[in-house]
Amino acid sequence: MTIDKKLDNNDGNKESFIDRVDNRIVDFHAKIGNYWQEKTDLSYNNLKTGLFTLGGAALFYAGVKESNYMDVLSGLGSLFAATTNGMVMPKNDVESDLMCESIGMPPKFLKYASAFVYTSSALFLGVKTSIGILNLIANNNMYSDHQIFNYFADLGYFAHFSGAYLHKTDLKSPPPKPKKKSIFDKLFPLPNENQ
Repeated sequence: MTIDKKLDNNDGNKESFIDRVDNRIVDFHAKIGNYWQEKTDLSYNNLKTGLFTLGGAALFYAGVKESNYMDVLSGLGSLFAATTNGMVMPKNDVESDLMCESIGMPPKFLKYASAFVYTSSALFLGVKTSIGILNLIANNNMYSDHQIFNYFADLGYFAHFSGAYLHKTDLKSPPPKPKKKSIFDKLFPLPNENQ
């Protein structure tokens, strides 16, 4: 088997279902990253670090309050990914497959797990948010502490995996913007040396 065949994760020319789903999610996050860079003058790395930090804080908080140590460990892992700028996350399919095979899992296991957790946390987050808004409109206080901590856990997983998918994109940092004149320079312009 040639090296090209070993590195080809699509099992020939046909793209598998999970590859298509993963590529669509990565493309969606690339659009979000481009929009972020156009509107804020900040790099997508700032957004990625913010998502990892939000995910880690939410998971850590929910895990400590619910004594769910799996969420605490996931939160610490997300915070570690924020401090290392995602260097511990796989950047492409080859790295993902190597990570899976090194721990004895099937090659595309990480893609399946990431897509499942991302979509399920997005779905749960949307449903719980809409129920919360309807409860506020109806003036019902039906949320218990357990449900609020589960909401934080869903928010944490969604933010973490959004950061992970944003890490997989091939976005470049935006070019630096020209420096704006200060108010003082606008009010009291210096005489032009060329005149």
